This record gives sequence, C-alpha cells and structure tokens, in this order.
Amino acid sequence: MSWSGLSRRSFTSGGLAMGATMIASRGSSNTPIPVTIAESQGHGWALFYAADALGLWEKNGLNVTTSRHTAGRLAMEAVMSQRANFCTATDSPLVLGTLRGHRLMAVADFTRSWDLVVTIRSDRGIGTPKDLKGKAIATQFGTSGHYYLYRYLAAHGLTLSDIKLMNVGGTDMVNALVRGDVDAFAWNVRSGQVAEKQLPNVVKMLPNDGVKSSWSNHRLMLTNEDTIDKNPEAVKRAISSLFDAEVAMEKEREKIVEYVAELTKTSAQHTLDDFALSEFKVQLDSGLLDSMVVNAEWAIQSGISKKPNTDPRTLFRKTIREDFMRAVRPDRVTLG
Repeated sequence: MSWSGLSRRSFTSGGLAMGATMIASRGSSNTPIPVTIAESQGHGWALFYAADALGLWEKNGLNVTTSRHTAGRLAMEAVMSQRANFCTATDSPLVLGTLRGHRLMAVADFTRSWDLVVTIRSDRGIGTPKDLKGKAIATQFGTSGHYYLYRYLAAHGLTLSDIKLMNVGGTDMVNALVRGDVDAFAWNVRSGQVAEKQLPNVVKMLPNDGVKSSWSNHRLMLTNEDTIDKNPEAVKRAISSLFDAEVAMEKEREKIVEYVAELTKTSAQHTLDDFALSEFKVQLDSGLLDSMVVNAEWAIQSGISKKPNTDPRTLFRKTIREDFMRAVRPDRVTLG
C-alpha cells in the first residue's frame, strides 16, 4: 500500500505560507476545527504520524494541515510565529526557548525515547567513547542532539570543551561524516543507520552505556497562548487524538510501521528497531519537569543561555499546562 494519496493536506516547511489556516472561532462540539500542526521528522514522532495516517485528528473533530521540519526547534519556531497551532519538539528546545523569554506551553509528553546516538568513523582512531577527545563532532546547536552529546560526554568523563564541536544541520550530518568533514555526529539512530549503510566497514554507532539509565528524550506537543486563548477545545481534541494514537500503536502497529517506514524512507525492520527504543505513552509527570531543569543546567553551563532571574523549576512548571489533559484523562497527570 502507498500512503502518498492521503487526503489530509500537508506541505513541507519550505512551503509553509504565512497565511496558514489558524483557529478563528470556538466552534461547536460537532464542528471540525481547522488547525496547523508543525511536525518533526523521525521514528520517535510515531504517535503523530499514526494520527495522520489513521485519520485520528478527523475522528476527534480537527481539520488538520501539517508541515514537516527537520528538527523540533524549527517546528517550534512555526508555533512561536503563529504559523502553526501545535508542534512536536523535545524538551531541549522548549527549555532554550523559555530561557530566552518565549511563551510556549507543553500540553502532552507523548513519548520518551532513547534513540539518540554518537555515530563515528572508526578510521579516525575512535573505538570507545573516551576516544572522542579532540575529535570533530557534529550536532545541531540548541537541539536534543546537542544536549544528548553533553550528557553522553559527561557519562564518560569528558566535556564539550574536550571536543571540536561543529554546528551542522540534521539533514547534513550524514554527508559530513561520509565525506570525512567530521569524525562523528550526535543525532538519531536513523541517521546512524543511513551512514552505516553508506560506509559499512567504517561507520559505527557507539553504545549508549552510561547515559541511557539517566536520560531520555521527552517528545512533547507544544502550543501557543493564542491557540489556548481562542480555542481550548482544539487542545482537548488534539490530546484525545494522541490517546487514540497510543491505542493504535498496539492494535494497528503493522499499518503504522508501514506508513512511518515510507515517510522516513527506512525499512520496516529499522522502523521496528527504532520503535523498540521508545515508550509511546501520553502523560504529564514530574519526570518531564526534572528533565527540563537538567536541560537548563546544561544550557547555562554551556553558555547557550543566561541564568534566569527566577528558580528554573518554578519557571518551567509554568510552561506545562496540565489542565487540558486533566479534562481528557486525569489519570495520566502526576505532576508534583
């Protein structure tokens, strides 16, 4: 089956028009609400892809237009500029945006993933994590990949100052590594798989030993104050759609794997392998808040952001809007 004929409107970030449909009125419970969703790319965003493929947005009364972006930070910018109502992003760009004074709200933490890796060229004298010292390592600044690299190095007694840190876009990291412009990159497993396929005897992914037990990639649905103020019903419907997608991940996994594999241009087996690196469960709990605080410590220590005037935990607690999820599934909210 090909999914290219999906009737739901979609377009890439390059073609995202400033006049994208936004919520204009509250609407009745039976009236489809038009919204724009800016989606990130990768297997870890599978619940959103399931909602796209299986018509779950429409089932819950949303008329969705999507745009796709190569990083959560770019998807988040669409919501900040009100070109989109919702986006998918990890907690790292949300933390950075909040520290810089932007007002975005997390209304669902829908997946925890352990799908980021350090991918290396073994012909550059790298066999273990400690061999990364002095090497040129690419990641995209201000993203979860950047934060993961910080955590990965720390787990092995290194810091970002011990390496030559290179700011490379997510879509360019594989090419940079294959060309030999960098010695390694920190990004998702899917990119590592692509690089391995191109240089199978040279490229390898280092194990996540030492970091996986203390770190996870929180994948969030974010929205802006304009959407919350003008139509809170749209937020509830979007959250309901994610809960339906969570159920579908169990009951209709084969269909979802097929769709995600085609969308990400990877094999069904690679998609399944990556799914095994994620917990697909919609919730809001204290683990998200804890992760945001540690993210902030990284950003401040790395000189990416300034220390806020208020307590970071208090600051980030205000970015989590649990009232919408409480209205839909109060059992999934366990924030302290």
